[in-house]
Amino acid sequence: MAAESSVQSLWDEVTCSICLDFFRDPVMIMGCGHNFCRACITQCWEGAEIDVACPQCRQTFPQRILGPNRQLVNVIEIAKKLSVLAVKGEGGERVCEKHGEALKLFCKTDQILMCLICRKSRAHRAHPAAPIQEAAQQYKVQIQARLDILREKRKRLEALRANEKEKHQEYQVGACG
Repeated sequence: MAAESSVQSLWDEVTCSICLDFFRDPVMIMGCGHNFCRACITQCWEGAEIDVACPQCRQTFPQRILGPNRQLVNVIEIAKKLSVLAVKGEGGERVCEKHGEALKLFCKTDQILMCLICRKSRAHRAHPAAPIQEAAQQYKVQIQARLDILREKRKRLEALRANEKEKHQEYQVGACG
């Protein structure tokens, strides 16, 4: 239980508060020390003419001074590995490589399994999704319908083949006799 909360605490520390994903190219706002993905903070500050504010603490700064956070990159990699190990240890179920969370949803647009955090991210927020079991059942029905069509086509082709084989034998008998 303590290990589980430690992994969650670590995960919280390496998650961007804007995109709710592990930091990608993490940078620190030099004025307050909060970390964000470079792309997230740049997009957040887009259109600001003079002063910019930290999305986390709301402190304003006259300049956009960001510094790379290379140590955080290493911590993120460790957190990803620990999250995956913790979830796998809980039930042996498949986990999201990005977040270490259990894969519970199916993104119908991208045709991939995803965790609940992926669902809330910008990448999948607008996509239709369903629980894995529900999506699997829908695909099972679709596959069965297509399989039935293919079986029917196969029957017709086999009947056509048998008919052609019979005609071929008739021609051979007629040509020989």
